[in-house]
Amino acid sequence: MTDHATILGHLSRQLPTNFGESNRPGRIVAAATAALDLGLTPSKKLTAALTNFDRHNQKATEHRATLATGTPLDLTADDYPQQVRNHVLAAQVRDDAEHITRGLLATAAADTVQVITEELPDLLNQLDTLYQQRYPDLLSLGDTRQPTAVLAAHHDFAGQLSRAHRAFMATDPQHNRIELDYRTDLWLYHRWTPEAWQKALNTTGPAMSINRDVDVWHFATRCGATPRLARSHAHAVAEFRALDDANEQRDILEAHARSASAAGARSVREAVKNYIH
Repeated sequence: MTDHATILGHLSRQLPTNFGESNRPGRIVAAATAALDLGLTPSKKLTAALTNFDRHNQKATEHRATLATGTPLDLTADDYPQQVRNHVLAAQVRDDAEHITRGLLATAAADTVQVITEELPDLLNQLDTLYQQRYPDLLSLGDTRQPTAVLAAHHDFAGQLSRAHRAFMATDPQHNRIELDYRTDLWLYHRWTPEAWQKALNTTGPAMSINRDVDVWHFATRCGATPRLARSHAHAVAEFRALDDANEQRDILEAHARSASAAGARSVREAVKNYIH
């Protein structure tokens, strides 16, 4: 049985060669490839779709090999004219067959990509679970007291996780239209409560550059953020804006409360003053 990585490689070669935002099928296959490279478990539906595409691809290869087989022409043979007719006819059949085969493989590839698209949320949930389970490994990346092999394995996992997560986020149709800044970037791997975010601001200042750990893991953990993978750039930005808007609303209410309190105090002072006089 062909392994999934090989099948996905064959599948990617059957996709249209597009660049930029139009290459979403290629990004979808890349995300699935990165997920399975990390050892995530494909669903039965996804496994069946990959197996079905592999069968189509193998049969296409076999048929191409059969059609490519021919008898060499012999110019000295008495039936040379018939050989030429057969050769020309075979070449025409081979060209027509290749055109038809490409079309059938393209249809099989599109069907497979559709199944992968439907299964991406499950794979991303698995990736998120794996990330949370192995979060302690990410926190130990700078611990040189660990055996070299263990530290290397943790670094490998961090690289694979980052590549897989980026691949998943790139499948979002709006991916290239949303830019992150130094604040929203922190929401890619963590969810922040108002308290945790305020602690981050208190620790680093508004620019979040002072006393900030080089790796986001220690910084977020020290501030009290919760590990989780953003589903897309849009997801990270939306969660940040929701908290930022809530904080802004809180500040407005507190300002109003202080203003009302100050106005009340002035009224009391004036009442006392009038009473005395």
